[in-house]
Amino acid sequence: MLGSGAGSRAGPPAGSPPAAPATPGPGGAVCATLDRASGRIAPLIAAAGRLSETQARVATNALTFGCFAALEQWYLDGGRRPIADYVEDGMRPLRGIWGPVDPD
Repeated sequence: MLGSGAGSRAGPPAGSPPAAPATPGPGGAVCATLDRASGRIAPLIAAAGRLSETQARVATNALTFGCFAALEQWYLDGGRRPIADYVEDGMRPLRGIWGPVDPD
């Protein structure tokens, strides 16, 4: 009988999470783009010699995703203040990453 066999049912077994879509939605696409940007920036930061490769990757993720989070907060607040204010405020805890700038 059609459909009575254990392997004939389409889709994941009952109780399983749904299969991931083949193409990411907007949120997934944004995260993937930010991750790629971070991956391109991290080697440049590490090459400066102040951070290890791991530290550079974590720092660039914090910065790229932090900028996006600041933009998201600006949107959630209804754009009451300039975006730059949100970025400045949100990035304040990360300032220690840069350290003092050499005056060369």
